[in-house]
Amino acid sequence: MSKKTTELKFPMWECVKRSMSYALRNIKPISKLFAIWFFVLVVIELLAGFPSMCNENSALCEINPNWAIFVSILSYTAAIACAVMLHRYIILEEREISPYRFKLRELKYFFYTLGYILIVSVPLIILATITYMLGINITSPSYSIVLLVIAVILSLYWIIKSTRFSLAVTSSAVDNQKNIGFKKSWAITKGNAFKIVIGHFLIMLPVTVLAFVVFILLSPLTSGNSFWALTLVTFVVYAITLLNLVIKISYTSHVYKFFEYHSK
Repeated sequence: MSKKTTELKFPMWECVKRSMSYALRNIKPISKLFAIWFFVLVVIELLAGFPSMCNENSALCEINPNWAIFVSILSYTAAIACAVMLHRYIILEEREISPYRFKLRELKYFFYTLGYILIVSVPLIILATITYMLGINITSPSYSIVLLVIAVILSLYWIIKSTRFSLAVTSSAVDNQKNIGFKKSWAITKGNAFKIVIGHFLIMLPVTVLAFVVFILLSPLTSGNSFWALTLVTFVVYAITLLNLVIKISYTSHVYKFFEYHSK
């Protein structure tokens, strides 16, 4: 790898603007790709008695736990399938995509995502191992504050650094993992981890604020047992969740495109 490649300067602001602009301009055609998953998830929520809102309404927790587990698994499956579709839509400009697809590519994306999560979790795993081996009682006030501070510092530092591995996850969605795996991703993003993280924070901030405001406005509806009120909340929650996914994947796809193009 050349010196020039290792010293790439990631244009954070430009990437954030392009990613947000792309997501908003293409929200209609992208929504069509996600429509089948959106419909299935909402319908199953209605049939199952709104298990995903158990935290907001304790009465809904009395539902058969198998339904809650099933909805959770289906939601994660939908998120993976939609993420892969969107990565390919943006990076490869692939338009003929089956919304029903969940095959080897989606499984690879899942395992790459799982691998990335494990990498990000390294500080907490190490800290938990050390405390266990030393027999430290983490519930003790004398240790809990110290361990919390150490855990937060290590986690923040490593979350920023480990962002350099994230291109490998996107690469698995576009069948390019042989060219950009975890090792290559770490190499070509050198010196840009902080910018990538800040860019991710900035582009997700509007959706986070929107979700918070909507949650405050709709929270009174979740406390009752009105079917139509809970249906409205479910519809809005899934709509915001999909919007969040579109913007997030738009950003990670544009980040990938920049580094993939300039690392050739």
